[in-house]
Amino acid sequence: MGSIRKAILKRDNYKCQDCNISNKKLTIHHIKESHEHPELKFKRSNLITLCKRCHSLKHNKKIK
Repeated sequence: MGSIRKAILKRDNYKCQDCNISNKKLTIHHIKESHEHPELKFKRSNLITLCKRCHSLKHNKKIK
């Protein structure tokens, strides 16, 4: 997934697609969860760049 990750980060201008922040703590998020939609796991249209905070909020997790 390394090359896909790089492609998504570049496509999204290395910015979180929710809060527009750009920093080194960016992650790739599956819009439709991969365990529910395994066929979309590597589809670029199902992937977006999020910062750690926004990614945690998407998954209702506490921010560390």
